[in-house]
Amino acid sequence: MRREVEDLQTIHDVYVMALKADKGEAVRIGCEVWRRSDAERELDKIKVILRGKEKALKDWERRVERLRREVEEGERFLERLCEGKMVIDGKVVE
Repeated sequence: MRREVEDLQTIHDVYVMALKADKGEAVRIGCEVWRRSDAERELDKIKVILRGKEKALKDWERRVERLRREVEEGERFLERLCEGKMVIDGKVVE
């Protein structure tokens, strides 16, 4: 918010300079403010994209973790089955 106020003040100053016929300085400062605000908008766009990528990465990490747990459960199931420790419907499965 502070930056926006500073930019607005600078734009106002540029307008006043232009009115006072200091056009060269007004154009120089105006272009500087424009480039900075344009660069900040581009940076904001990049940040939004990165946040989306971070969310997608976290989603994939959760999926991988879920699959890892399922594989571990499957391994334990097979281990118990192979050791004859598996009980299905009240009967030991060998």
